[in-house]
Amino acid sequence: MSIEIVDNFLKKDDFQEIKNSLESKDIPWFFNRVISRDSDSKEENKELAEIYNYQFTHIFYNNFCPNSQYFSLMVPLIKKLNPKALVKIKANLQPRTHTIIENGFHFDYEGMKTCVFYINTNNGYTKFKSGEIVKSQENTAVIFNSDTLHTGSTCTDEKARLVININYVGFDQ
Repeated sequence: MSIEIVDNFLKKDDFQEIKNSLESKDIPWFFNRVISRDSDSKEENKELAEIYNYQFTHIFYNNFCPNSQYFSLMVPLIKKLNPKALVKIKANLQPRTHTIIENGFHFDYEGMKTCVFYINTNNGYTKFKSGEIVKSQENTAVIFNSDTLHTGSTCTDEKARLVININYVGFDQ
């Protein structure tokens, strides 16, 4: 399994435009009642994991076409990734919790790549079934095969954890 971590993924101005937009009152966020049906949380956190098994999302691109009037915000990310084909671009907003909650291991798709792009720095993270943990550090991207088991978490030190999840076919596939 190959996990690539890229700090300062976008130019500062491009990153700041995306961050400012996602943190503004203008982007519509949509309630998702379930993040993951399978919670792998520690026994003492299982009840909390079920309570906090929700998030808000904004889908910029889905089923091979733009899905949002804000799609143009994603152009710097798309150019940097240089995909052969885009499948989905989705922003996730998980509100702060009083303890870190993991969402449950899952994989996105088979036969493609996933990029998790961190919008804000917080004590949340992406954890891989292999045990590797990537901390939420703004303007950092973690890129891996989409069939790699991974999970996200909530944070306790910011109002929300914000990431963009991009699923795409790379030229190396």
